[in-house]
Amino acid sequence: MLHITSLRLKYSSLASVIIVGHSPVIQNGPAAVFVPRPRSGKQPTRRLNVATFTGKQPLAGCGTVFLYRRCMRIQYLRSSRKAIGITVIVSAIMFSLLPQPASAQNVAALSSSNVNEIIAIGTGYMGTPYEFGSNRNTTRTFDCSDFIHYIFKKGVGITLPSTSATQARYIKEHSEERSSWRNLKRGDLMFFMDYHGLDKADYTKYPKSRQSVTHVAIYLGNGRMLHTFSKESGGVRIDTIANKHWEYRFLFGGTVQL
Repeated sequence: MLHITSLRLKYSSLASVIIVGHSPVIQNGPAAVFVPRPRSGKQPTRRLNVATFTGKQPLAGCGTVFLYRRCMRIQYLRSSRKAIGITVIVSAIMFSLLPQPASAQNVAALSSSNVNEIIAIGTGYMGTPYEFGSNRNTTRTFDCSDFIHYIFKKGVGITLPSTSATQARYIKEHSEERSSWRNLKRGDLMFFMDYHGLDKADYTKYPKSRQSVTHVAIYLGNGRMLHTFSKESGGVRIDTIANKHWEYRFLFGGTVQL
């Protein structure tokens, strides 16, 4: 019986590992371990106690796969064979064929020329009428998410999800979430809760952590955003954010990655 007792992990951007070298049954073996990535550029090595499986877990093929969300590369595994009381080192290799979380995949930020192209396409549709649930096959009308979807597809070939809620989820999975609009960059997406009034006090009873995303816009820089939200407002338009209901409704934003 192989009893895994401890892991020594080294931080890296890799997200998947596969343990090889043994194919018995593991009892009380390791479960997934989650360790925050250090903010500094250093890559310290840290010994961790390993969570355990309940019951017996057979090793499939040459090993058992463990997924680590952010972060870790196995430096070595220390294990012991209870039957004969010896300690062995089990080799570990990176298993690159597994799908990895977006935070670990190779992604690139949009260039300034990419962003400018997207925004130029968007501003070219200024005044285009708003229609909730607009037809995604035409540009005669837009709703907020259709507009964002279209300008990113047309500008840089990125196909975003089709609703503001799924676009928000996409940003959470593929980017660093920013809770202050003042920390956004030109070209970032902005997500908002429902409208409840013009004043800041109108939003005090609505904790942002509990609100759903109902609107999306693209940040232009200098406190302005490009979006569309109603027929009465004139369709696609530019609005300022500071000290407006848009600031009080803002939930988070983030960068679309190539």
